[in-house]
Amino acid sequence: MFCNLQVSKWLIVHGEQEITYLNSNGEIQWNFSGRDIFTTADGNEDFIILEDCILAVDWEGNNYKINRDGKEIND
Repeated sequence: MFCNLQVSKWLIVHGEQEITYLNSNGEIQWNFSGRDIFTTADGNEDFIILEDCILAVDWEGNNYKINRDGKEIND
């Protein structure tokens, strides 16, 4: 596990292979997996929480934009 981040009453767990969103009771609301591990070889920022989404980058350089429901946004 890379880090746990509390957002309001929710907890986001940024793991190596999954991003998990837990409610205030610790129940999993959703999981999101990418094509590779969520970290970068060059040390650039690989995980950002914005007001309406999460931005993540995997080892291969694939970028993900994930909405509050755990679904990837393709725009």
